[in-house]
Amino acid sequence: MIGNVKAGESRDGRRAIVRKRFGIELQLPDPYAVIEMSVHSVATGSALPKPPVCPKDKTGDSSRQKAPSKSGEKPGRRERTNETPSSLFQSAELLENGNGTRRNFADAFKLYLRSAESGLAKAMVKVGEMLEAGKGCDRDNVEAKRWYLQAAAKGNANAHRALGRMFEKGIGGRQNLAEAFQHHLAAANSGDAESMVRVGRMLEKGRGVAVNAWEARSWFEKAAKKRNPDAMHRLGQLDEELAQYDLAISWYAKAARLGHSRASAAQRRLERALP
Repeated sequence: MIGNVKAGESRDGRRAIVRKRFGIELQLPDPYAVIEMSVHSVATGSALPKPPVCPKDKTGDSSRQKAPSKSGEKPGRRERTNETPSSLFQSAELLENGNGTRRNFADAFKLYLRSAESGLAKAMVKVGEMLEAGKGCDRDNVEAKRWYLQAAAKGNANAHRALGRMFEKGIGGRQNLAEAFQHHLAAANSGDAESMVRVGRMLEKGRGVAVNAWEARSWFEKAAKKRNPDAMHRLGQLDEELAQYDLAISWYAKAARLGHSRASAAQRRLERALP
């Protein structure tokens, strides 16, 4: 006798006792049958049959359900864990330039925008540039200026340069030369050669700032050290006005070697005029 069940009882009788005691219908092999098979396997040396596996659900997974994700997303939906402002920017560049894929300005703009909304200053500048050009989006100079202002607040020199141009020319709002000069100056102080030239030009003409020819020249010289051909051309003009012809020709020649066509023409003109 095993427990309260007699060894001689039938298998159906044993199932009835289990049903009466526990209130369940056995679905797995009867424990006595397992005992009998165990005895048989020992006697004959044969292997025991494998135990039954848990039933599977309709998806083929174990009957144990997966715990829902902490983020609250539905099971089976992947979370975007590798997206960063920088990775979004890099993906947008690939789409804009067609590196390894077809160019898609609309999708590039969307990725730049997501990166900009995450706080990346250079992405804000790209959004502004595309809005100005109507590239992958509707043209909107007012919105472009708004993005430039956000990037400039983070100290981005390209944003300051763009704002200097917009305020100087009255793009996306009223012209404001004083504001334009301040943005050009901020970009110039960050090392932007193009902005150095604009600061020099505005100082020469008194646009948004008092006239100061000497300071203007110093900005042209700083830009020339950065190999800016416009600055070299302007220095040539200034030296020619002072009758410093050899210096003027030298500046024109340097600018011409960098592809400045007007400097090349000025060099030839001055060389022909001199004895």
